Amino acid sequence: MGSSECHVAVLAFPFATHAAPLLSLVEQLSAAFPSARFSFFNNHDSNSGLFRGRNPGAGNVKAYDVWDGTVAGEALVTHEEFIMAMPGNYVKAIAEAEAETGTKFGCFLTDAFLWFGGDLAAERGGVPWIVLWTAGACSISAHLYTDFVRSLVVATPTANGNEDRIIFFLSSMAQLQFGAQLSGLFDPDSKKKYDL
Repeated sequence: MGSSECHVAVLAFPFATHAAPLLSLVEQLSAAFPSARFSFFNNHDSNSGLFRGRNPGAGNVKAYDVWDGTVAGEALVTHEEFIMAMPGNYVKAIAEAEAETGTKFGCFLTDAFLWFGGDLAAERGGVPWIVLWTAGACSISAHLYTDFVRSLVVATPTANGNEDRIIFFLSSMAQLQFGAQLSGLFDPDSKKKYDL
């Protein structure tokens, strides 16, 4: 495929700060490869914020809104509801962009949370699938080593009857204490729920 035919599907995860670093990378790539076309898929609210002050169809980067399951005026669906609905919603938006441009995607650049990007690339004859982890190295380690981290947890009772969950890596090293915000890491059902 010649560079004049290069069409890259960029799939953003619209929560927290996932989409901004991905768009920053795409802008740098689009400047370096002006003959390539980048289609940036994200939900409407996130695209509106990211492309504020920019023309989302100018140059070789075009924004496409992916339906996130919300109805106008309602609150955004939960992360879990979005995750369950997103593969189909992205597939539909990708098909519309391919029909609009008249070119198939020759590469997929996706946020690491969008695991189905690999399937989309494989369905198109094994085109390249590039995954971007937008968070820090410690967070990816926590995801990759969840079972190991769980094996190191020691629950200790507190004065108010709750339990603190403390991870001891080595007795001579610092310990980490996790509050309720990470309770899903220790939930025995989370392994079944997310197929971990």
